[in-house]
Amino acid sequence: FGGKNKDTFNVSSAPVNGVASALDMLLDGQDGVDAISLPAIKNLSIGLSAGADQSGVNGLILAHFESIVADATQDNTLRAIDGTATWAINGVNSGTLTLGSGGTASATEFKNFNHLVSGAGVGQFTFSDTGSIKTIDANVNDELIGKTVNTRWDWAATVNGAAPLSLTDMSAPATPKTYLETITGIKKTTGGDGDDEFNLSALKASDATALNNLNINGGKGENSFSAPQGRS
Repeated sequence: FGGKNKDTFNVSSAPVNGVASALDMLLDGQDGVDAISLPAIKNLSIGLSAGADQSGVNGLILAHFESIVADATQDNTLRAIDGTATWAINGVNSGTLTLGSGGTASATEFKNFNHLVSGAGVGQFTFSDTGSIKTIDANVNDELIGKTVNTRWDWAATVNGAAPLSLTDMSAPATPKTYLETITGIKKTTGGDGDDEFNLSALKASDATALNNLNINGGKGENSFSAPQGRS
């Protein structure tokens, strides 16, 4: 546990068979502006908590930290453990995760996490014009909001009943830039201010698991929609 002042934590751990299984603890920064730097370990997975009891949750769990930095050379995972989670992605594999709402909310800046995992509560993922992320594991309660630029939303063919979704910046059609490679589990999507394309043509009308309760809000702009095969 940290104290009332600014604390800096540097974690170093020898991996077991190259995996960060040795990191199994709860670190609580408490008050102050607290930061932590994490080691270069294969498949590092970090849980961020609002501070509730996390007994029984495996891995490295962090609470009351204002800054988390992982090693940019590794594939790193950041998980929201509890409460409402708002993910504001404003850089390459970087952004701010806010847990809770109102006066009890706590915000943490994260850097070099290319895989984000939603918690059990309601989550929201947003992107600034400079934000990008590799993969997101969402749940059915979450909402994904696109950038303010023209965006193409592509649902891929289903894998085990799920239809992976990718987002691509189409503001310069000759040089499209994907800013979200894959998100799974999402059911509520909202376009930004640009002209968005919502492409479900890789799906079939029989893909009931992927299509049921799918909520698409085009947002602003002049938007287009490509229906699943067998639907119009």
